[in-house]
Amino acid sequence: MVLSTLAVLLLTGCGDLLAPEPVELTAEESFPTLRYNTDLPTLPRILRWSGRGREFSRLIESWEASWELPRSEGEPLRSEVRRAAAPLLASRLENGDLAPAIRELDRTFRRIDELLGGEFPLHLAPTLADARSHQEGAETALADGDLERAILHLLAAADQLRATTPEMLAAELVADAEETFRRVSGVHSYQEEERRRAERLLVGARTALDDHDPVLALRRAWYSLRLMDEFRSP
Repeated sequence: MVLSTLAVLLLTGCGDLLAPEPVELTAEESFPTLRYNTDLPTLPRILRWSGRGREFSRLIESWEASWELPRSEGEPLRSEVRRAAAPLLASRLENGDLAPAIRELDRTFRRIDELLGGEFPLHLAPTLADARSHQEGAETALADGDLERAILHLLAAADQLRATTPEMLAAELVADAEETFRRVSGVHSYQEEERRRAERLLVGARTALDDHDPVLALRRAWYSLRLMDEFRSP
């Protein structure tokens, strides 16, 4: 009995001493991203809590497909999915189901502040600010007893955090670099040697992305963009 009780304590409150940090920073100074060591409370995860995943298969498919689209198209689709899912989930969940996830997100944000020193890189700042706002909105809504609004904010916060991961940002940056290369490769002031270097980096970035190495893909795409910025015509 004593051993059993100790095990429970270690896995719950006291387990925080042994649990990994909820988030870590990639070792990429030029374009840092965030990796999460706990499952974010995204739509698929919350559906696992509710145990009614089959009823939401269409919404999950749309949510997953949204991450394959450019952000300008994917974000509106995810917003639409969240609005459709929130009232359905609210009828199946209780306040106590959401409280731990909201607290975990708060712990995650505190750790992000520590990692980044409170000064977010430009490519992360708007997304993290939006995610934090949604986390706070979920906390307020739950305190007010508005479960549907709490779910809506919680899903939005999780989606915004997912957008800061290497996998999501790599696909976005590689696509941006490829589009930029198409626009500037014919510019007269863009030297041929630099054009070839940028192209090699782009090919390498796409290869790394296909090989599921998003950090390498980010690095190569970032350097390719820097070359194109330098030799872009005024």
